[in-house]
Amino acid sequence: MKAIDCFVGEGLKPKAMSLGFADARTPQTIQLESQGDVNKATEHVSSSDPKLLEAALKKKRSLFANAFTCRDFNKNDAFVALAVERGHAFEIPFSYFLRREGFKRSVLMHRGRAFLKKLVKKRVQYRITSHARNESELRSPRDLVALGVCLGLTEEQAFHALREE
Repeated sequence: MKAIDCFVGEGLKPKAMSLGFADARTPQTIQLESQGDVNKATEHVSSSDPKLLEAALKKKRSLFANAFTCRDFNKNDAFVALAVERGHAFEIPFSYFLRREGFKRSVLMHRGRAFLKKLVKKRVQYRITSHARNESELRSPRDLVALGVCLGLTEEQAFHALREE
């Protein structure tokens, strides 16, 4: 399997590759905090404000977006519609699940599963990433596939979410 981790923290590429990835990337992330940041959106975007993320998705094409930072991201149908229309892909960040405990983790699993179900139904691209900030958050390709399966993907769909297109 030629797996690619599309998001690892700065300096973690060698360690990610030692875990079995063919490549690992550290994209420049624009954290959208104001309307002015929307114009700066390049490759990877993230925001806790759903309106700002939606604005970036409307304005740009082919963004790699992390919607997991938005409250109730799983209920936002505009994200999915804009991804279909403008060719965006969404990140499914493994480390977000690691950083939650107890009930908060189960809520995130529920929301992640619902969001991923919408993405699959509308044929929106998605990538499962480690989104690791440090070595302890790095995971092997098989761990990322296991998360995908827990979120309702088939094993084949989860493996496909680790490949670049």
